[in-house]
Amino acid sequence: MHFLKTVKYLFYAIGLILASLFYLYPQVFYTHTLCLSDFERVDGDIYVSKHLEGPLKKQITTVVTDSQHRVGALFGQYQSHPRIVVCATESEYKRYCNSNVGAGCSVGTPWGLHFVVVHLQGINTDVMSHEMSHIELLERLGWWTVLVDVPQWFNEGLALMVDRRFVKSTNPVRRYRGYRREWRQYARELGWLLPLAQLEGMSAFTSPDPDRVMYAYMTSGKEVSRWQIESGPFALTKLIQKIKSGIPFAEAYEQVSSEAADRIDF
Repeated sequence: MHFLKTVKYLFYAIGLILASLFYLYPQVFYTHTLCLSDFERVDGDIYVSKHLEGPLKKQITTVVTDSQHRVGALFGQYQSHPRIVVCATESEYKRYCNSNVGAGCSVGTPWGLHFVVVHLQGINTDVMSHEMSHIELLERLGWWTVLVDVPQWFNEGLALMVDRRFVKSTNPVRRYRGYRREWRQYARELGWLLPLAQLEGMSAFTSPDPDRVMYAYMTSGKEVSRWQIESGPFALTKLIQKIKSGIPFAEAYEQVSSEAADRIDF
């Protein structure tokens, strides 16, 4: 009898935990049950809404392939394999992203099953590459490390290195100057500086103030593009290796920059 009570309470506890997780992170539940939805699976791990028009369905495979190449060039090699979810309505995007904001989002899990979700506006290489960059960083460092050690300004700034919506140049120096120019514009218009210390969490990137959000992104893009120039072409690879060896992000970030043999004056 005591054993049955224990099993019953354990069952209730598991149910309560699952219900709490669903309440807090419904997007995790919905992305993991794609096979039960009416989304159509195409080209392996791409799931598209039944409401998506034919031409866009054909376009999505090319967009994913091009995005893989961009992310692979940034990281040295493309390793992650997220499931791609392409939504066609606001309600679908809300279900799989748990948000109505933006053209895309990434959903990562501790057990390594990751998702990239895009809306109709996200069916392009910039948005797809941006979200796939987040997943690639998760793949390289692990969910927990990215959650507790990597500041969000680096995660977002790194994604901007493959996202050309704001600065189109792929030349490292011109890209930095482009983000610096955008950053200066927001700094002048808003009349205050936004330090990196205020960009370590997600709140600055999900603020209801769109100008503050863009200011946060441009600050992140400026910092990461600067760091890449100062640290050399293999900066990201060295950073990942140091973090995986047990060095905290902040220390590894500075080490990679200080160890660079050649400095570029920009």
